[in-house]
Amino acid sequence: MRERMKSLLIVIGAFGCLALLAGCALIQPAGALTLNVGYSEESSSVQLSITDGPEQGLSGIFIEASALRFDPSVIRLSSVHGSNDFAVLSHSFDNRNGEASIVAVKAVGGIRNGVIATLTFVRIDDGNPGISVDPGGVHLLDAADAPIESFCVLSN
Repeated sequence: MRERMKSLLIVIGAFGCLALLAGCALIQPAGALTLNVGYSEESSSVQLSITDGPEQGLSGIFIEASALRFDPSVIRLSSVHGSNDFAVLSHSFDNRNGEASIVAVKAVGGIRNGVIATLTFVRIDDGNPGISVDPGGVHLLDAADAPIESFCVLSN
């Protein structure tokens, strides 16, 4: 009985790990937009990018300060710039509390896949920078200025 229980726990644990690795793919419909938060130690940056954007493309993003978090004892954000014709209209870095907010828009059209913006940072200590984005504080617009409600966030 004990061996059977151990086997069952291993199977449940493996399924849980698989679910975490699959991320939003298990809860989002196929083809739903994914906001990727890609941390790169080599380039001292965090890229915000999308995959599987809507037909007309993504044209705007607003990330509330409480939604984009990092460990301020490990990194300090220093700048942000738009990519793929996205203009960063506003940003705020709170390096004391480990929060950042960003507003970026694309004046004409939208993108279905690609980088929206890149945040650069300065490492101030060893350790995990703990970069995370809470989907509840992310607001996306398509090229017709309609809100995009169905999306998920993946962080590396």
